[in-house]
Amino acid sequence: MLLYAVLTWGSGIDRAAGDLATGGVWTPPALHSGTSFVEARRFVEAGIPGSALDPARAALLSEPVNPAAPALLGMALLGKRNMAAADQAFRVAARLGWREPLTQLYWFQTSLAQNDLNNAVLRFDAIARQHPDAPYIGVMARSLERSSAGRDALARRLVAGANWTGSYATIRDGTTSEQIAARVDVLNRVADLGRQIGCESMVQPARVLAAVDPAAGARLWRRHCPRAAGQGLVIDGGFEQPVLASLDTQVPFEWSVTGYGGLDAGLAPVKGGQAVQVRSSSSVTLPFIEQLVPLQPGTYRLSWRIEEPGSEQQRRLLASLSCARDLVAAQPQAGMPLGDRLTRQISIPADCKAPWLRLWLAPGSADVTVDDLRVEPI
Repeated sequence: MLLYAVLTWGSGIDRAAGDLATGGVWTPPALHSGTSFVEARRFVEAGIPGSALDPARAALLSEPVNPAAPALLGMALLGKRNMAAADQAFRVAARLGWREPLTQLYWFQTSLAQNDLNNAVLRFDAIARQHPDAPYIGVMARSLERSSAGRDALARRLVAGANWTGSYATIRDGTTSEQIAARVDVLNRVADLGRQIGCESMVQPARVLAAVDPAAGARLWRRHCPRAAGQGLVIDGGFEQPVLASLDTQVPFEWSVTGYGGLDAGLAPVKGGQAVQVRSSSSVTLPFIEQLVPLQPGTYRLSWRIEEPGSEQQRRLLASLSCARDLVAAQPQAGMPLGDRLTRQISIPADCKAPWLRLWLAPGSADVTVDDLRVEPI
């Protein structure tokens, strides 16, 4: 039962804190020691809320307008399996103040039992707005995410505006693949309804999904990060972003600088925009930028443009599109001239869901400037 779950979380925090302050970690008001409810609290924490009936009644008599008092009484009555009386106690608690978490949790659970998902989401929203990172919020969210209708109700609440959006989007340790899929479905529904959550809130889920479901991660990143929207298969293939690589985010679906010694890569102005200019003092061929590009199996044309005329620059710029993280197995190659572009044809096998696109530079003294990188199906 969710009401017991929240009390378990709270008592665990209190015990871990000992005599020290909790450091800003929230515990439900009903669990705060030093209040007149301490005896009832102990019974509830011990998992025997029915034994809290007498002290809960005494607490209500001593502080009848404290919204936590009827909420604790409601918990005790639930422990006694007196559901009707518990319901009445939580109705009184609701009239005294909806900010009491136990009351919100009771009506959240009641709404779920009645399949009143819109009201359940309202109760979830009320608690999440106060305590978006409370550990049991994930338990509540998952209870809504189990059904398509619940996921739809969550998406509509996120579209309406919620200060817990970033916390909700975060995929925490221990989340199962089924739970991740449900969370991603909610976030995609938010995009379907016309709202972009923004790049900052999507960094963490995008990074997690890059490892477990790169296609879903790339789709989510494109739908919620404005700078990634409306791009081809390669995000920022024209290198028009203010920085070459989003070092503040390190999202694999955007460019990352590899950081190998002897390489110096940066943005340079060219006619019509920007390009990447790179130089090398290394004696070996090395990749200087990379991006994870989820693709369907098939044959693709990888192409780019070199700004400097001459065969040496064309020969020194190599590209690879491979699932191999081992650089030796990536097999970079120079492109064949086709009009004003250099191209190479690459086949993506069925077992390669998300190849790494890398640009490489062979040893040489001159700078090389590359622009307009594309991956297109053939």
